Amino acid sequence: MALAINQDYMNEMRSQAWVACLESAFMELDARKLIERIGTAEAAIDARLFALRNDRDHHKERELIADAQRTLRSLRHMEQREFSEIRTNSPQTICRS
Repeated sequence: MALAINQDYMNEMRSQAWVACLESAFMELDARKLIERIGTAEAAIDARLFALRNDRDHHKERELIADAQRTLRSLRHMEQREFSEIRTNSPQTICRS
């Protein structure tokens, strides 16, 4: 029976917009689109947290959201650092030196 509850919970989570946006960000390979998708996921999470603001339940979802926020921050940081390194080492930058 616990498996059914977990499966039901997972199905419920998949129906949340923030989860779909998060998955979309994780699957994005285009660097320019990735930053946009991260922003969309962060906005969806903010909207969900606003919806839960007066709700004393949904503890597991709040934990998942906190994990997602940390992961998105790390992903954004890595992507920005990588973009900065590419820009710093681009032929245009080297030629300007």
